[in-house]
Amino acid sequence: MAEANRAFAHFQKNQAKKKESELIDIFLETNEKETKDETEIMDQLSPLGDFLKNKKEEPHVNTME
Repeated sequence: MAEANRAFAHFQKNQAKKKESELIDIFLETNEKETKDETEIMDQLSPLGDFLKNKKEEPHVNTME
């Protein structure tokens, strides 16, 4: 009976490790996808950002003088 208990405990431990590994894989895949999505959004916004950055402001003229 003790040997069966040890075998079952070993089985449970291996199942827990497998589940943890699967969860880590899911997390990493999700993180990679989110990073890719953020990069795509930034690439789409980049031309607008460049336009706003490069737009020259007209100098302020004081008309009260």
